[in-house]
Amino acid sequence: MKAQFKVRLLNGILNGREILLPEGIFTFGEQDCDIFLVLPDAHILTLKIEENEIFMEAQCQVWVNGVAFDLNHPLPLHQVIEADGIYMLLGAHDDTLTAMPLPRRVDQRPSLWLSVLALILLFTFLGGVYWLSSNKNRLLKHSEKKMIEYQSTNIASQLAKKLNTLKLKEVKTIWQPDGSVILNGYCQNSDLIKNVQNFLLANEIAYHNNLICDDHLMLSVKNVFLQFGYPDVEVKQGSLPNTLVIHGLIQSGPEWAKVQEALSSIAGLKGWSVVNNQGEQIKFLIQQLMESDLLGYLSMEQNKQNIVMSGWLSSEQQKKLNEMLDNIHQKDPTFPKVIYQNIPVFDQSAQILPSPVMSYGGNIKSVFIDLENGQRLQVGTVLSNGYKVIFIGKQGIQLIKGNDMIHIPLNF
Repeated sequence: MKAQFKVRLLNGILNGREILLPEGIFTFGEQDCDIFLVLPDAHILTLKIEENEIFMEAQCQVWVNGVAFDLNHPLPLHQVIEADGIYMLLGAHDDTLTAMPLPRRVDQRPSLWLSVLALILLFTFLGGVYWLSSNKNRLLKHSEKKMIEYQSTNIASQLAKKLNTLKLKEVKTIWQPDGSVILNGYCQNSDLIKNVQNFLLANEIAYHNNLICDDHLMLSVKNVFLQFGYPDVEVKQGSLPNTLVIHGLIQSGPEWAKVQEALSSIAGLKGWSVVNNQGEQIKFLIQQLMESDLLGYLSMEQNKQNIVMSGWLSSEQQKKLNEMLDNIHQKDPTFPKVIYQNIPVFDQSAQILPSPVMSYGGNIKSVFIDLENGQRLQVGTVLSNGYKVIFIGKQGIQLIKGNDMIHIPLNF
């Protein structure tokens, strides 16, 4: 169903990200939500998108332009909405949503100290109406200033102590004139930030979370790879803050270019490196098969979970293969599982080679295959389809492309 609305997030790691909202339910939070966000007390924000309006379900007070909002009413468009420290803008799917200043909360409840002042004014009214009338504004401003200064200093001191206790040395606080606070900097584990968020909410302090946390970055990067069809990529923390190491079967090309563009848009991600261990594993196995005189009998492919070898082997050759694989896994228990299928290799010469094989020749040092079209194949030859010849023997030809090794039997 075509989306009629969209949301733009205004703070945090997804600051500036716009998301289309199709009709139905859309959630923010941690528990299998549509958008992963760490909210206080594991809260979940739910948007109920209907044909012409959007409602919100939340376990906290929701504010619109700094004013407490009644969730029985639909959410307004093009106004700043705050819930659990998350700021957002809603609009139609074709609207241009731009960043807006984050408003301060306006507490509409009468404060206790104003009530006390009102009583004092009432009891002293008969004795000093004129004096109080002329000095009321000055007294109010002075009292308000003193109270804000006391509260801000006290909360700021408690917050600094909490950050120190949690060993969040890279988290910086910037207090604003309106009493709100901006959280800037870096953290490794966002779970610790929940304690800070809960403390601020308990003290009714509005905050803007601009922190970049490594675990959030890893989840954001993992989500990018899922979107582009890389479900088995492993993401780990890099040696420097806000950098990541990506392990997986990744090849350059148009699809990888799209992934890189998406990674570049993730706020706070300073860099990444890619480790393609799988390609090295195939090369290692080819070398081991060659040393065991088994290379010319097997096809091999690597999928997301394991490596599959196929080809008919004698009992003696199977024993040699099993010993080779056992030795590999003893030395490296993390090496992928290798599955051997004792079945004849399917002849893929018609699909792989540009022309049928005509003859086999050469000597011990240099062997070759002549094709019917006049082309000669030797070890190192790269075909137009990308397959490279890595072995030629009387029993067949071995070609490799990416993480697939193909065996083409010779029948002379």
